[in-house]
This record gives sequence, C-alpha cells and structure tokens, in this order.
Amino acid sequence: MVKKWSKYVWLIVSIFAIVFIVTVSIPAFIIPTGKSISRHQKELRAKKTDLQTVVDKLNRLKELDQEKEELEENSLVVMNAFPTKKEVGDIFIQIETIANETGSLVNSVKGAEAEIDPNNPALEMTVATTYVLEVTFQGYPNFKEYLSKTENALRFVTLDKFSVGKTDQGAFNVSLNYKAYYRN
Repeated sequence: MVKKWSKYVWLIVSIFAIVFIVTVSIPAFIIPTGKSISRHQKELRAKKTDLQTVVDKLNRLKELDQEKEELEENSLVVMNAFPTKKEVGDIFIQIETIANETGSLVNSVKGAEAEIDPNNPALEMTVATTYVLEVTFQGYPNFKEYLSKTENALRFVTLDKFSVGKTDQGAFNVSLNYKAYYRN
C-alpha cells in the first residue's frame, strides 16, 4: 500500500529539494558568471585604454590639422609679400631713378630672362630675374649714396655681384648685377 503523505510532508520535501537544487546550482552559475565578469572587465579596461589612445591621436591630428592651416595661411602671406612681375619691373625702374638722383650716368641697362631654380623645389612658386646696370659714378660719395638708397628702398632684390673700373677722367664705372624674385 502506498502511504499518502500529508500535505506538510510534500511541502517540506519540496522546500528541501528546492534548497538542494539552489545550493548545488549556485556554484554552477555563479563561478562561471564571476569568471565571465572578470574577463569582461579586463577586456573593458583594455578597450578603454585603446579608446584613450585613439582619442589622444585624434586630438593630436586635430592640432596638426590646425597647425597645417596656420602654415598655409602664413605661406600665402609670405607669397603675397613677393612682388609680381610688373612690380619687379617697377623696382628696376626705381634703381635707375636712384642712380640718376645720385648724380650718376647710367650707361646701359639689360635684363635677363627669368629663371626657375630647379635645385630648390621650395621656390617653385617664385621666379628669379636678373638685371645688369652699367653706371658711371663721379666719385665714391656718389656710389656710397647710391648703395645706401637702394639698400633702404628695395625688397626681394639682391646685389649678386658688381665690378668696378676707373675711367681716364677720375670717375669709375660700376657694373651692378641684381637678382629679384617675384611670384610665378
């Protein structure tokens, strides 16, 4: 015969069964879940570090981009400071005027074709042109005054070379070789 258990016995057996199942299953679920949480935290820390590195690189890239824009603006300012081809011609006319104002006699003027320096790629936007002036000065003070006035009046014009020769009358001839740069 089968004995009937009372409803309290079923309740107590059910509670013990549930407690047993829970106590046995807790370690089965908690230990792997704890390990999983630990692993995910390590991954999260590594990803946070990687993210911080990428954010730092992005910020540096933005800084470099801003510096690039500033440098481009500055290069435009510098390039705009270079005279145009017409302005270089005006500068050479100014040189002749200064020579005449110092009491000198301009014997000849000749200009050379513009040249681009192939060895200097930084100057690809500029062109150099030469200008040779043959002048007779009455004396050293005239020559000194001429050099002083041209030095203070000119921009982007260099005196590359000059040669001096004496005339029979006591004056001296000077050959002045100027080079000027202008925007291409």
